[in-house]
Amino acid sequence: MAKNLCGKTRSVDNPYEVWKSRDGWTWNVLKKWQVHDDAPYARWFCFVTSPFCPDGEYGDVYVKEITDNAEIFAVEGVVAVHHALSSYERLRLYGDPL
Repeated sequence: MAKNLCGKTRSVDNPYEVWKSRDGWTWNVLKKWQVHDDAPYARWFCFVTSPFCPDGEYGDVYVKEITDNAEIFAVEGVVAVHHALSSYERLRLYGDPL
């Protein structure tokens, strides 16, 4: 079984990933509850800002809700050049074999 390398909660200043939508939503991924993001009902603990709540809120969000509506912006504090990570990149960054 693969180890969840994103299983410890991080601060808003140091998220595992940052996802952004074109309509002003930002998800700072602070913890991933499971190893495989494609699992049914997979969820992440996030700090989310939006046009409706510019100060942000903490909470669990379904991974599919984020990935269907946003593009990855940064991983481990590095701005993502590509908007989607390949399986190889996920393996290298997280040890996630997908």
